[in-house]
Amino acid sequence: MFDHIAQGRRLKKDDQKPGDVPFVMAGIGNAGVVGRISNPVASFPANSLTVDIFGNTFYRDCPFGAGDDTGVYWNVSRTYSKEQMLFMGIAIERSLRGKFSFGNKLRSSQSYDFKISLPVTHSGEIDFAFMDSFLRELEEERIRELAAYLKASGLADSKLSASERKALDQFGAIEWREFRYDEIFNHIEQGRRLKKDDQIPGEIPFVMSGITNAGVVNLISNPVASFPANSLTIDIFGNVFYRSFAYGLGDDTGAYWNDEMHYSTEKMLFFAASMARSLLGKFSYGHKLRSSKSLGFKMLLPALTSDLPDYGYMETFMRAVQKLVVRDVADFAANRISATKQSAKGGSRVMMDPADAPEEEESFRLAADENGE
Repeated sequence: MFDHIAQGRRLKKDDQKPGDVPFVMAGIGNAGVVGRISNPVASFPANSLTVDIFGNTFYRDCPFGAGDDTGVYWNVSRTYSKEQMLFMGIAIERSLRGKFSFGNKLRSSQSYDFKISLPVTHSGEIDFAFMDSFLRELEEERIRELAAYLKASGLADSKLSASERKALDQFGAIEWREFRYDEIFNHIEQGRRLKKDDQIPGEIPFVMSGITNAGVVNLISNPVASFPANSLTIDIFGNVFYRSFAYGLGDDTGAYWNDEMHYSTEKMLFFAASMARSLLGKFSYGHKLRSSKSLGFKMLLPALTSDLPDYGYMETFMRAVQKLVVRDVADFAANRISATKQSAKGGSRVMMDPADAPEEEESFRLAADENGE
């Protein structure tokens, strides 16, 4: 499938120089892009896939650099469409799921003979047309669901009010003060250890460290302590998330809330952004954060006085930001739906009914043979 399979080269974080080149390393945060650099590293092409040491697979639509914990897969003898690359990326990740870890790391040189299952025509050739149509149909369905959600939830109205426009305009001129975490929250507590093997399926969201699925690792029924909705969680690495629902919590994550003051969702989101900024880059596996250490940590907030945050400004500002984000999402959805309609006029499309799926699948090696196939 790919006539070029290469491993990136080691570039330590301390040696990375700021620039414009996306640099990819192992992990799923920000799709593996850890920064933008100017170092003279090897440049890998757009329209390629990266597969890291854990098997995490991502499509790349622009040139990039890659670390030595990431492999790159592309083809110069045949131009695959974006949809075909995405389809193959999904097939690759599925074929690798659960096979690699810190103790068993994947290197691209190991993967030449790995196989992925792809749809084929009745004559046994790879059904690229189906791959294109399937991915386009899938995207359109998801975008239509998004548009319907925005409308049903009232988020489709993204027109800024006069006060919201004013809050955005004043952002660079407002007064800021530092506030301790324990000035804002009267409850700061660490979760309790619950091993994965001991988790009993149920309906309680259980939160642990990490950014995948915002840290929710499972739904459980164990009799764990329940932490309230409208709270924040901060894990051992400093990842901050807002929780709009009650949940259980592992011992690698702390919960932050206030049961004397009712903070709106917008205020809580502002706190979350400020706290995440205050913790950025300070914690890791070798230096883990515990909530008990954070009582005296400080966040920057808009202030009316030295000891009173400007809650009104925070709420108005976050409403404005939410509307701007929704506007971008709505515009994206409308543009993509329009583009899909136009492409549909040029030929037949494969619908996502099981009856429309190809009747056969075959396995294909990741590394192309001498003919590029």
